[in-house]
Order: sequence, then structure tokens, then C-alpha cells
Amino acid sequence: MSQIKHLLLLTVLAIATPLRGQDLGDIALLVFEQDQQKATAQLELGLRSEDPRLRAAAARVAGVRKLQPVLPLLKSVARKEANAEAAREELRAIILLGGEKELDEALLVSQRFDSRLDASVATTLARTGVSPTLFFTRLNALSSRGEFLRIALWHRPQLLTPILARALGQSDGGLWSNLLDLLEQSEYVLDPALAAAALGSPSLDIRSDTLWHLTDQIRLRKSAVPASVLQSIDQNGENKSSRVDIAFGQELLRRLAGRAAVTRPEWLVWLKTEEARKLLDLRSPRESLTQTEFKVFRARWKVLSPAWDPTVEPVMVADPQFLVPSTLPKGLAGAVMAKLKCKSQWVGVGGAAIDSAGRISQTDLSAVVTTEPCRKALETLLRLSLATNTSLTSKFVSKNVVLVRAQRAPLCLDESDVASVSTMRNAEASPRPVANDVKEPRVKRRIEPVFPEDVRKHLPSGSVVRVTAQAVISETGCVRNPFLVAQSPYPTINTSALLALSEWTFDPTTLDGETIPVIFHLTVNFRK
Repeated sequence: MSQIKHLLLLTVLAIATPLRGQDLGDIALLVFEQDQQKATAQLELGLRSEDPRLRAAAARVAGVRKLQPVLPLLKSVARKEANAEAAREELRAIILLGGEKELDEALLVSQRFDSRLDASVATTLARTGVSPTLFFTRLNALSSRGEFLRIALWHRPQLLTPILARALGQSDGGLWSNLLDLLEQSEYVLDPALAAAALGSPSLDIRSDTLWHLTDQIRLRKSAVPASVLQSIDQNGENKSSRVDIAFGQELLRRLAGRAAVTRPEWLVWLKTEEARKLLDLRSPRESLTQTEFKVFRARWKVLSPAWDPTVEPVMVADPQFLVPSTLPKGLAGAVMAKLKCKSQWVGVGGAAIDSAGRISQTDLSAVVTTEPCRKALETLLRLSLATNTSLTSKFVSKNVVLVRAQRAPLCLDESDVASVSTMRNAEASPRPVANDVKEPRVKRRIEPVFPEDVRKHLPSGSVVRVTAQAVISETGCVRNPFLVAQSPYPTINTSALLALSEWTFDPTTLDGETIPVIFHLTVNFRK
């Protein structure tokens, strides 16, 4: 009898051991498991765990692996889930695997968390190819507009004009601004008839945003000002608005159409304002302003004249097709690094292919300089990611994925906690550009880049080499996804700037009392 009891005890222990011994690293590595039945069984153990981190990690792997057999258990676990962060990941996986038909149940689960998961549900739904018109009928109050529409409209240009027309008809200035931002990041052009109508909108914000969008796009594309736009400006121009930004924007479009420049005293005063700096800063004011206007603007904002430009001109770099690695359930990235014993930096340009949901199907890290344990860790982090397109025209394959992390830099891949206050419940934590109420983050720890000796010794004294980088500053103040928007012709300088930036830390930016991720630009001058 005692032998039977001993055997039964061993059997129980054998069954229980995989559940008790399973850790985050084990679950993460299931992204590579070729045996689907084995992967499914192990993920189901993770979903049944008492540890919410394991449940969240198992849900992430199920979603990126497209493991449909896990869906029933995912739904059962989500109905009883008590942890907001685990529920967020479970709902993502449910939507990725089940699509729009799971929306009602997902929103019911979110209600148990005061609807704080609605934005995540909506943004994930956008990844499944759902019709963007659902945004107006059910998701308008749920989602981060720009994030949802950038994903939902990805490679679906035929839907742009109807949605723009709907936003204009509703005088929805916020949505109109989001859509113009998406147009600026793509190859698509605002329909001239819609543009003309927008310039006569009762919403002054829509008028202003349209004017400055057209000014920028016409100058960059070197295209003609449409006759319908000029006619609308003339009809809605003189003395029709007390806002100087609108009057000056109308004047710039007239100049782009070849009309003689007119200047006014109130415009010169306005050029000294913060609003003017934000509108003109990236729009090459030397091309658009009269000599007097430019002198006023330069004197106030210290804009560089051609004589002050760097010795070595930077070269503009196209934005990446998508950003990876993405944020992961809290603790998962660190567990991957520990499991695979990665303790080194990585730097280089890799390749990746994604599907329309952002799941990574192929990687090429052969050109990334790192150790083999870190190469495996980096590939694991990528396979766990849900990539987000940077524009409406982003390609599904990229050979120019910038992957940079200094050895001492924070991983910066933990997703933030679910917002705890109602004012943030409908905001998915997508990075915000610095503007208006979104302030630039303040540097807390700065690492100066090293001027590579191989470049320094070949440059004449007094030389200046400039590069400009962009990165996301997270809610905790660390640097994520750095890349160059303007690079030098010297690869070692470009690498030095990115490695240094990856180690910077910041005081996080706050909005309405909550910390938020922001898009940060940094210009680095290497002076000899």
C-alpha cells in the first residue's frame, strides 16, 4: 500500500512540476516551439497559473503565434481575470485570434476594470483589418484616434477621403488634425475639393490645420496650389478671421501660388510667439518668409543662417517602416535577457517582415553586432513584439530596422500599468509629439557621445558634424526605439550618437496628472 501511495505521489508531482516550475523565460521561448500541440499545452499551463505575469506572457505568445486552440481558454480566463495588466494582454490575444466577433465580450471584460482596457481593445481590433467606419459607430469614444486610424487605414487609401469628409462634416477638429497628420506621414494627398471646403469651415482649428498642412505639402512636393484652394482663400481671407495664424497661413499659400508678398506689422509681432515657432520650425522659413520676416524670426528663435550650417551637411533619412521591438508585458523582456544570459550591447541594422497585424514572421540579425546570447535574446524580443506601422504606406518588409542598445542602457520594453484614473481610461499609451500641453521631457542623465577618432583625424579644425535622432521617451523616462532622422556620412558617428542616446534618462512628461510616452528629437553636434 505504501508503494502505491508513493507512486501516486510521484505521479502528482510529475504532473504539477511543469506548472510550478514554469517561468517567464520558458514561456517567452515558446515563440520558437515548432510543435504546436506542445506549445499550446505549455501556454495553457501559463494561463492557469496563479501568477498574473505568467498569464499575460502566455497570452502574448498565443497572440503572436496565432495559436487558435488556446482561444477558448483565453476567453474563460479573461472572464475571471482580476489583474488589469493580465486582462489587457488576454483581451489583445482574444481579439487577434477571434477578430470583431469577440468585441462585445472583450468590452464586457473591460467594464470590470472601469472600461480602462477599451483603448487597447480598439487598437488591437484595428490590427485585424476591421472597417474603419466602426470607429464612428462604436469605437470613437474608446480609442486613441491617431493610433487606431493609422493602423486601420494602413494600405487602404480608398477609405481616406470618405473619413476625411465625415470629420469635416461633423466639424471634428481633433479628428481632422489626426487625419492630416497621417497624410503628412504618407504619400497620399488631401483631395483639393475637400481642402477648399475645409478652408471655409466654421471650425477655425480646421481652417488653420488645413492651411499649414497645405503650405507644408505644396512646398515639399513642389506642386501647384490648386485653383479651388486659391479661390477658397480669396473668399474666406481678408478680415474673415481674427486669428493671425490663419491670416499668415493664407498669405504663405498665396506666395506659393506666385503672388506678390504682402507683410503686416501684426505678422511680425506674431513671428516672435511660441505658436509661430512651432508652426514654422520644421517648414524651412527661409523659403517662405520675406527678408524682414526671416530677420525677426531668426532674431527671436536663433534660427541658423546658411553661414552657420554645419561643415558636414546631414542627410535626411526616411522614417522606419515600423518600430520594433515593441513594449511587452511587464517583466517579460528582462526575463528573456536573464534566461539567455545576454549581458552585452547590440548595434546595427537588421531586417524583419511583419503581417498586417504587426506579428513578426521573419528576422535577419546577421548585420547586428552583438554576442550570440544577445542575438538570440534580441530575436526573441522581436518575435514577441507587435510592430506598429509608422505611416499609412509602411511596407510589410524592411531591411533597415535600427537596433541599438548600449550595455548599460535600460531595456525600456515594459508596458506601462493600466491607467488608474478615469481621465486616462480611453487613451492607449501611444507616444505623443511634443506640442501644446505635451511638454518636452527634461533630461535627468546625459551621456555624451564619443567623437570617433577615425573621423576626427580626417576633419579640418573647426569642423562640425551634425546628426539628429528621434526616440520614444517612455512613461518611466527611458529611451525606446532610437533612430536617425538626419545622419552624417560617417557610420561611426551615427552609431556613437545612438548608443549615447540609448543611455539617457528623463523626468517623464505628464498630461492630466498621468505620465505619458512622448516623441523626442535630439540634435548632436560633433565639433573638432
